[in-house]
Formats: sequence, C-alpha cells, structure tokens
Amino acid sequence: MPDKVIPIADDVFGNEICFDFRKGLSSPSIVFWDHEMAFEDPERALSPVCDSFTELVNKLYEE
Repeated sequence: MPDKVIPIADDVFGNEICFDFRKGLSSPSIVFWDHEMAFEDPERALSPVCDSFTELVNKLYEE
C-alpha cells in the first residue's frame, strides 16, 4: 500500500477502504484498495470512492 494511504475498513476478501492523504493532510479523499490488483499492478490497485469522509457517510444513507 502506498505511503499516506491509511486503511479504515476492510471487506471479507482482503480489500480495504482507505483515507488517501497523498494530496494533502488536511482533507483526505477515500479510495478502495484492491489487494489482488496490488500484486499485479500497484498503481491501479487504488480506485477513487469519494472526495471526503463526509461524502462517504452521506452515501451510506438511504432515503
């Protein structure tokens, strides 16, 4: 896993949801880390989820 990418949750398959502090320490984005892709192509192992933790929490809410 790259520096400044910090896991905050995982799934049963070993993948992780992470804070991504690579663009700055004040407001990390949220990324998905695919553990299988990390072995094949580490640069493609991270996929954007949302721009902030607040946005992530708001996505969890259903009306």
